[in-house]
Amino acid sequence: MKKINVSVGLLMLITLSSCFIPITIRKDFSVFKQPVYKSDNRFKLRYDGIYVSVNKSGGIAFYADGKKRTIGSALPRGSEFWSDPDSCMKTILKWYKYDADEIWGDYYIKNDTFYSEGFGLNYSEFIVRQFFISKGVLLNDTTLLITSNKNTHYDIEFEKNEPNVFRFYKTKLKPDSTKIWYINKRWYQRGVHESRKRKD
Repeated sequence: MKKINVSVGLLMLITLSSCFIPITIRKDFSVFKQPVYKSDNRFKLRYDGIYVSVNKSGGIAFYADGKKRTIGSALPRGSEFWSDPDSCMKTILKWYKYDADEIWGDYYIKNDTFYSEGFGLNYSEFIVRQFFISKGVLLNDTTLLITSNKNTHYDIEFEKNEPNVFRFYKTKLKPDSTKIWYINKRWYQRGVHESRKRKD
């Protein structure tokens, strides 16, 4: 009887702790060990703004140290954003998650090929931080084509029918990349590539 009570107690503790501590799958997260640019690229991403979808929804902020921040539910569908971007940016800044430490990842670019690994966030799931792999093509420094965006936990492909086209929008209002939840973790610090270490 005592063993049963201990088992039940442990189960309750694990269940309760999972409500407050994000459960993360990071075993496949390895891109941070590689250089940001793996070749002499004709084009490089711009860091003085964000990339916003033209044909779907969503946005991405990129940083010179290989970090990327997905800007999702705060952004209207691309056509709506591009009809009045300044007004939309004011709305986005009111989104309480805009400067949060979640929904971050790392990327690299080789020739014109884009590749990123990152973490989504869903508090309604047991695995709160779910792992995503995105692939695409950098057409020029202001246009990024995402051809694949996959949730590896559920094996769901989000760009199956049509690539997501992102266009650059210049703005100083970018999410704060010093708050990323994993950058001070021991496992990250041990493996991070020199090109991804902050210079400031």
